[in-house]
Amino acid sequence: MASFDNPAVGAFIEWIGTQRVFGEVLIRASDSSFTLCHVANTDCDPNSLEMVEVAGLRALAANTERGDFRPLKSAPNLRHGWKSTVSDPGELETAFSHLYPGSIADWYAVSHSQPHITGFREFVDRQTGMFRTAALLNDASASEAIRATCDKRVCVKRRLWTIDGLEQDPIGLKSAIPCLEPCAMALEFARRAMRLEQDEKNTLRVSLGDLSTLTAAIDLALAHPDLNVREGDSGHPANPRRILLLREKLLPYLPVPKPEPE
Repeated sequence: MASFDNPAVGAFIEWIGTQRVFGEVLIRASDSSFTLCHVANTDCDPNSLEMVEVAGLRALAANTERGDFRPLKSAPNLRHGWKSTVSDPGELETAFSHLYPGSIADWYAVSHSQPHITGFREFVDRQTGMFRTAALLNDASASEAIRATCDKRVCVKRRLWTIDGLEQDPIGLKSAIPCLEPCAMALEFARRAMRLEQDEKNTLRVSLGDLSTLTAAIDLALAHPDLNVREGDSGHPANPRRILLLREKLLPYLPVPKPEPE
């Protein structure tokens, strides 16, 4: 394997060992190369997978299976059914710059140093224009919006940035790709959450049983999302993050499940 002097890539290769999952990508290493494929295709016959050159991974990561644009490259909707052979460390870095931009550098920063992590308040306080309204969210409402926009069902990155009263994503909940500051999607959704907070409120009286039914309906909607709703369209009521936010708001009103008898 050709020599390569990027310490982040070198450490990443050591971490991979013979095999590792990074995001939704399975990496298999040999003496002279790496093979990448979607983790869902781990047990597939390699000959059944489409061969994609490293340069073609940028286009592959741009759209979902059905051709919809992926505004968030860390969304758990990377296309299946492909494989790519990477010949050296330099190509490995290029491959992941296409699949998950900046991911190796961020992984290295977290693994080998104490990087600056930009918290929610620091991030929104420097915004201007229409995004300045995101700073008006109180900590409780911001926490709900953050949990919704960074839920494992909509993002594979492990969130390390936070706000008072909200813990970081625990190790193992999502992938090994760290998130060091809010992304554009998180900022837009925080702005939308603030607009929802400013909407006129209604008093809705429902039983705990009705709340449980509503929560079950929400979970069903999350399991079978409307594919015609664009991921970045936070104004649509059926947007997955909007549904997750509603779920976050309902959870405090649901009874705590009783432990099973031993």
